[in-house]
Amino acid sequence: MKRSQFLKRVRTGLAVSAAYIVAGKLVTAGTNSLAEDAELPRLTVSVGVAEYPRDGLAIEHLLSAADRALYAIKFHAASSSLALPARGRLVMRIEPAVAETLLLAWAAGKMRVAIVSDVHGNRRAFEAVLADLRQVAPDLVLHGGDLAYGGAHAAEIVDQVRSRGWAGVRGNTDEMLWAPQGLAKFSASAPKLEPLLSRIQEMIPATLASIGEQRLRWLEGLPCEYSEEGFCLVHASPGDLWRAPMPNASDEELQNTYASLRARIVIYGHIHCSYIRRLKGMTVANTGSVSQSYDGDRRASYLVIDGENVAIRRVEYDVESEAEDMLRSGLPHAGWLSRILLAGKYVPPE
Repeated sequence: MKRSQFLKRVRTGLAVSAAYIVAGKLVTAGTNSLAEDAELPRLTVSVGVAEYPRDGLAIEHLLSAADRALYAIKFHAASSSLALPARGRLVMRIEPAVAETLLLAWAAGKMRVAIVSDVHGNRRAFEAVLADLRQVAPDLVLHGGDLAYGGAHAAEIVDQVRSRGWAGVRGNTDEMLWAPQGLAKFSASAPKLEPLLSRIQEMIPATLASIGEQRLRWLEGLPCEYSEEGFCLVHASPGDLWRAPMPNASDEELQNTYASLRARIVIYGHIHCSYIRRLKGMTVANTGSVSQSYDGDRRASYLVIDGENVAIRRVEYDVESEAEDMLRSGLPHAGWLSRILLAGKYVPPE
């Protein structure tokens, strides 16, 4: 790819957004200008981070917009909509070495995206995944919901995800915190699950007390679907946060559930069992869960999309210490949840 082509592609990406690229997730504010530095282009900016709080823009929204802008530019998706309020502009500085890497990524037409789902308030599992992400070095990190409920560190997980500016979707145990009628409706339609669902409902007040009003409002602002060039993310299935196909679902069931998303790759969480299925015209994959795995493997699980390739990553963490934190947390049914962590599979409540 020639330098002129590079510049044209960058300008195309910038034209669709008020959010500009930020190398290393360093947020700056100012007026963007495009310049050529030796043989490679870079963006130069004026720094003014302090303007953001005054403008009432949460830092995680700016970081998320930067991620999305970078993704859109690499895929030169001129139709993407990435607008930010006029008062809060993100700008990015691309050093020559970074620009060279971007040139190679653009020429190959590949992007690496990590999707982290179902953290369920598990600090040690989350930290282990963060360490693994530093090795994987994705261009974009998204979350698949179910961040807080069911763990000893609910508020901390929400704060960590927010501070990193990860975009993502709401999960069923997120939504039930402000709309418990969804849980009640699902429980009425699935009487065999009543022992499980009643315990989940009993944990709502403790989770709300842990995260507080501000974090709850942030969770409530999460969308139900997230789409980018080439893939779509939902927590469970389109229009339903409580029902999703299991790994042994037929190809027909997967097609019927996810074809409406019109994506080459569909990713979801919810079932705590990772798998990848290649269908005609579509790949469907489940991330597995960072916490409370149901597939017999206690390790944290997340998913990476690298171009057209989809892979599951498993990460060791100190399960025993996290289970001890659970027992000391004072959460209702903490003993039951700790047993699931230690078993690496679903354990029925006693």
